[in-house]
Amino acid sequence: MKKIKLKEISNIFLSPQVEETPEGNFNYIKLSSITKNKIEIEKLSKAVYNKNRNIEKYLLKKNDIIFSAKGSNIFAVHIDKEIPNLISAQFFFNIRINSGKILPEFLTIILNNEYAKRYFEERRVGKIIKVIKKKTLEDFELTLPPLEIQKQIIEIVKNFEKEKKLKLKSLQLKEELIDKTIFLKVWSDLCV
Repeated sequence: MKKIKLKEISNIFLSPQVEETPEGNFNYIKLSSITKNKIEIEKLSKAVYNKNRNIEKYLLKKNDIIFSAKGSNIFAVHIDKEIPNLISAQFFFNIRINSGKILPEFLTIILNNEYAKRYFEERRVGKIIKVIKKKTLEDFELTLPPLEIQKQIIEIVKNFEKEKKLKLKSLQLKEELIDKTIFLKVWSDLCV
């Protein structure tokens, strides 16, 4: 399979700078709006845009991807539902796929893969705040398997995440049970 650059299958852009305010008419994604690579709608901030430039083309849509451009954590988040008037902080690059050869969920999996993270880690610049340049993201190379294979990979990852969540919950419940047992044993022995 032939390798292609990310810029060949997507448009990569930054959102314009907005002003955060509770009275804003834009839903604003900040770093604090994201937990475990998911956007938490209740954690979105509000913002306004006070410039004369048309902001409509920068509004994020379902199946766009945001990619962390600054800071210590490198991650991508797939926007999996329509959220009206959605815009991201300039902390993120916005990726809009313009090809039918790749599924957004698959691209998100690729960008969150350890090999991709290593690629970006090695190319970040800056002494205090590490930054990934737009050109670095545009030139990221990937191989595109057929859509059917992409769907299978997405399904495998989704099933793994579900299983991981269930196992973590099970371990958490076991830990609570152990804590309660120890607590009761200690208190019952002290009360005798």
